[in-house]
Amino acid sequence: SLACTAGLDGVVGFVDVGLRRLVKRVGYGVGISAVRFSPEGGHVVLGTVEGSVLVVSLRAAKAAKVRVSVGDGVVGGLAFVGERELEELVREMQAADAAATAAAAAAVA
Repeated sequence: SLACTAGLDGVVGFVDVGLRRLVKRVGYGVGISAVRFSPEGGHVVLGTVEGSVLVVSLRAAKAAKVRVSVGDGVVGGLAFVGERELEELVREMQAADAAATAAAAAAVA
């Protein structure tokens, strides 16, 4: 089983409960105020003190991450729909980010 620690320093620790040891630490550069694993365990969602939500894939080799701004205040609670819906939402957000980046690059050129 996997457990997660997080704090205002922006560092998230992933702990293997069976082995009783820290297996990974990741710094996100912003204070983490809420943590929620997806029901199937494929993602962890992190709420930040700056009003954004980070969706992190636990299965992707490079831990694919999507950041969504949801307001100006601290995100204090998180809930899930289903894993498939979350994966679809992540793909849509990544496509929108890629399109915005391409549009900005075209405007500069």
